[in-house]
Amino acid sequence: MRQIEKEVDDSIRRIVNSRLKAMRAGESCDDDFLGRLLESNSQEIHKHGSKGVGMSTQEVVEECKLFYFEIGRA
Repeated sequence: MRQIEKEVDDSIRRIVNSRLKAMRAGESCDDDFLGRLLESNSQEIHKHGSKGVGMSTQEVVEECKLFYFEIGRA
């Protein structure tokens, strides 16, 4: 179970990092849950001028897992 959890975390982290890189390059990524979450987080950080304000990458990963697994149960 721990190996599966690590693989899921690693996969989501790669997707998140890829999206963040695309956002920094000016690409629009807000057409799905992850894109909207990252865009909102980016705006919050920009608004307050500090990275300590928004969600960490690990918090984004956890939100994605929660969202995905809750949808899967519905």
